[in-house]
Amino acid sequence: MNDETFEHIEGATTASGVWIILSTNYKSDDKNNRVRLQTLRRRQYELLQMETTKTIDVYINKVLALTNKMKTNGETHSEQAKVKKILRFLTPRFEHVVAAIEEANDISTMTVKLLSSSLRVHEQRMNDNKIEKPIE
Repeated sequence: MNDETFEHIEGATTASGVWIILSTNYKSDDKNNRVRLQTLRRRQYELLQMETTKTIDVYINKVLALTNKMKTNGETHSEQAKVKKILRFLTPRFEHVVAAIEEANDISTMTVKLLSSSLRVHEQRMNDNKIEKPIE
């Protein structure tokens, strides 16, 4: 808890009192939620792509963080929508991996957790292949 939040609740004597104070302070109206959601959707979620220097975990965590923020503001995404988003905006180095995953799995039932573990395995193999092995 940060100092600012503590200053708001330090006078409360019960848990319900703390809850009322926090819910009043952090509750926003529908207009604010719509504006935040629009900003998240247009500026961050739709433009989010995996950076070539980042790992699969970093990219997936960004997608999940953004979808969680959007959920807070009233918009939910299904597992399949998240899976499709992740697959659609991976770097070109993962094109063959995406094709293999789409051929081997039913994307409409795949979870982010399953996709994440599959992508991590492929990423590890690609990184292992980059390491030059000494010539004997």
